Amino acid sequence: MLRLITLPFCRVVMLAPWNEPPRRRFVAYRCRNAFRRLLGHAVIDEFATLSSPVLLGPAALAGKLYDAGLSLAHRRDPEMAVDLGWPPLVVGLDEPAPALPTRWQDLLLEALASPVLESELTAGGDRRERRTLGLNWLERVDVGDATLWITDVGLLPKQLGRLCEVSARPFSLAVTLSQPVARLPAGRSATFTVAGEERLQRLLAAAGEMGP
Repeated sequence: MLRLITLPFCRVVMLAPWNEPPRRRFVAYRCRNAFRRLLGHAVIDEFATLSSPVLLGPAALAGKLYDAGLSLAHRRDPEMAVDLGWPPLVVGLDEPAPALPTRWQDLLLEALASPVLESELTAGGDRRERRTLGLNWLERVDVGDATLWITDVGLLPKQLGRLCEVSARPFSLAVTLSQPVARLPAGRSATFTVAGEERLQRLLAAAGEMGP
């Protein structure tokens, strides 16, 4: 379930309900043209996984949005585990920052915890497009100078990195919602079904048809 919540001071891409059970999803990102307006990406660099929503807003508000993301993670787990929303991923956009309303952080957290609206599933962003690929799907969401690719095809981080490279925007992020990494009892190991090269090429071709 992909939600795009739009507020006057930021947009939030939610890959799952804010309080889902502990789990992480494979992810990759690419920066171009010296793009450096990121917070919370160190865990992606180390583990190539994500458990938080993606917060996108004016670069001048990035620190405040990061604090709000920490508050959300703390609500899920006071210890803020890596599979329970820590750290939040914040993408600073090249756009002017509006004045923040009173209680803006409460408004943001309330929106994230609110019931899903149909408009959040079908609209929002500068551009939003979805392609069906047999039994699977690929969705592209453009917000400011960022592109997010979301799919249910099982992909490893290196494969997601190739999907990121399709977009020409300064920042791109690719996430698979398939087979999240969940906590397992001691002695058990996880197994994943991963798309082969032919299937990946079909996915990349579909992404290319959706534009740079």
